[in-house]
Amino acid sequence: ISIDVGSAETANYTDPKTGILWSPDTILWPQIGDWSTTYTLGPPPSKFADEKQYQSFRYFKPPRKPAGSPNPTKFCYSLPAQANKYYLIRVSFWCSSNLASASTRVGGVLSFHIIIDSYVGPQINVSLPQTIAFVEEYYVQALDGSTSVKLCLSAESDVSDAPFVNSIELRPLVDTLTALKVLKSSNSALWGPFRYDLGAADNSPSIFR
Repeated sequence: ISIDVGSAETANYTDPKTGILWSPDTILWPQIGDWSTTYTLGPPPSKFADEKQYQSFRYFKPPRKPAGSPNPTKFCYSLPAQANKYYLIRVSFWCSSNLASASTRVGGVLSFHIIIDSYVGPQINVSLPQTIAFVEEYYVQALDGSTSVKLCLSAESDVSDAPFVNSIELRPLVDTLTALKVLKSSNSALWGPFRYDLGAADNSPSIFR
């Protein structure tokens, strides 16, 4: 599944550059607009420039509740999966300088966390204005008895920076990969593997799916 987060599309569409079928997050979870805001922007001036999913994002800063009732700090997508199967999750971030509604408490750096089921990943730190889109990848195993993998974006508190995201992709993996052997022994998600296509032509995409 490929989710174009914050897209204004009302139906699935195919990216003409990559051939990937994308789904707007609003057709999967209609209620998502109740606790987030979308922002439309131009594509990044980089290798991602022609990819439509970088032309919008969603940030999670709901209106403040009455005094004494704290705001939520964790916002989750439920990705359909088969119990005990292995998956690659790819999450992309691109906001340029267009996140005025989020606070940046430390010198223009926007900070928040990704949580996958019970795994808390390394903190995401985005320097503003952002000059290039970047992608985070995780190897995960769906929990026993579960029909989904939950990917959450989390602020540290209700006054912390607003998490944001452009796209979320979930890809099934064969369980013979070397990285999955490490995953099995660690009983946790794996973050940040680098993957290269060393035999590709010079004009091939650097991130392959």
